[in-house]
Amino acid sequence: MRQEATLRKLKTFLQAPVNSQDILEGAVLIDQYCNPLEDVSPENIQAEIDDITRKVKVYLSAKNSRHPSLSMAGDSYIEDLDLQGQALEALNHVLFTAMKFKGNVADFYNPLNSYIHQVLINRTGIPISLSVLYLTLAKHLGIRLEPVNFPHHFMLRWCQRAQGASNITDYVYVDAFGNGKCLTAKECEYMIGQHVTEEFYAAVSTKEVLQRMVGNLLNLGKRESKDRSFMLLRVSLDLYLAMYPDSVQHLLLQARLYFHLGIWPEKVRIKYILYGHAEHTHFR
Repeated sequence: MRQEATLRKLKTFLQAPVNSQDILEGAVLIDQYCNPLEDVSPENIQAEIDDITRKVKVYLSAKNSRHPSLSMAGDSYIEDLDLQGQALEALNHVLFTAMKFKGNVADFYNPLNSYIHQVLINRTGIPISLSVLYLTLAKHLGIRLEPVNFPHHFMLRWCQRAQGASNITDYVYVDAFGNGKCLTAKECEYMIGQHVTEEFYAAVSTKEVLQRMVGNLLNLGKRESKDRSFMLLRVSLDLYLAMYPDSVQHLLLQARLYFHLGIWPEKVRIKYILYGHAEHTHFR
C-alpha cells in the first residue's frame, strides 16, 4: 500500500509544470518506492539539507559577512559571478572537506549510492545522487546550477555569462563526484576518454534526471540475477513505466519478469501479447 501511494505521488509530480518539479522531491519519491520498509522521511531529509546549508552559511559568513547567500530565501539567485564562486567554495569546503562527502569509488555499483537518504547517512554516492544533493544545496545559497546528462558521468553546469547562453564554452561543469571540481568542456571529455557532441552538454529536465536515476537502478537490477526475488529489477521497472508507460521494451521486460516469478496478472498478459506482437512486427 505504501508503494502504491508513492507511485501515485510520483505520477502526480510528473504531471506538474516542468518549472515546479523539484529534483530532490523526485529523488525522495524514488527512494521511498524502492525502500518501502524504511523510514524515508521527506521532512528528515529536508532537515539534513537545512543543516548542511546552515553550516555553509556559518563558514561563508566568516569569509564575507555581507554575502547575499546569508539572507537568501525563496527562488531568488545571485547574479554576481564572484559572489557565486565564494558560495560554491564554501559549499565545497563544508560538504567535501568538513563533512567528508565523497564519491563511492570502492563500492560504486551498490544500489545504496542511488538513494538520497543513504547518501546523507553514509556520505557517499555516485555522480548523479551527489549532483542532486549539490544542486539542491547550491539553490539554497542562491546559485543557479543546471543538471547535465553527460555520458558515463552525470554533471552540473554553471553559467559564466548571461543566463541563457548557448555556447558550451560559456559554462564550467561541476563534478560533484569529484568534490565539486570545475571543469571545462574539453576537460570533461578527457575525464571520460571520448569525444562528446555539444548536445550532451545541454541542461536536462527533472524528468530526464529521474529517468537516469531509475535507469541506473534498472541496470543494477539486471546485474543482480542471483537474487531470485529480483526486487530491485521489479521496483525499477515499476518506476520507469510510471514515467514512460508506453515503453514497449520495458513492458515486455516486466511481463517476462512476472512470468519468471509466477506473477501473471491479466493486464500484463494482454500487454505482452499486444506489445510482443508489435515488437516482432517492427523488426521484420
